[in-house]
Amino acid sequence: MKLFLTKHLNPARSTSSSLRRLVAAAALTAALASPAAAQVVGTYIGNAADGSYFSVTVGVDSNTSLYEIVGASVNFTAPCKGTTGYVLNSGWGFDPETDITNDAVTVNYDFNYGSIAFTLTFDNSNNTVAGSVSTIAPTLYQVGVKPKKALICTSNKQAVSASFTGSANAAPPSRGPIVYLRGAHS
Repeated sequence: MKLFLTKHLNPARSTSSSLRRLVAAAALTAALASPAAAQVVGTYIGNAADGSYFSVTVGVDSNTSLYEIVGASVNFTAPCKGTTGYVLNSGWGFDPETDITNDAVTVNYDFNYGSIAFTLTFDNSNNTVAGSVSTIAPTLYQVGVKPKKALICTSNKQAVSASFTGSANAAPPSRGPIVYLRGAHS
């Protein structure tokens, strides 16, 4: 002989209760998975105060699920130390992979050919970023087969701003050096 234990449910109550729980779970999941952020995934393009090109591309960090700077292009004009009057005009594209927290990011990218530092704050009201940028880079002087010395060139810390220009499918920033040189040679 088999015994069955059955529980009689009110189908209307059960469906209504389950639906409420499902909606609440979906809302909680969406709230946790979509952090409120001012930045939009994609590319922001603008200029430093001296007119030099500046861009950053925002993506999502696959390890932390936070927004991050996945690419940057920074051009700069940097007077060189010494009495040569030489000015280095250069640009670098790089992948800082720095997380954005509280709608702000600080990037210090140091490498053999220079140091680039910038801070940015994202503004949701108009999809822009604003902050500051500075660079230090060496160059050979005089450029040629056998340069006699290296110069250290430093750009002033200056304001930078950029506006959102498109989705993450936009062209990535340039990689490697883009170097433009100008100056007085003695």
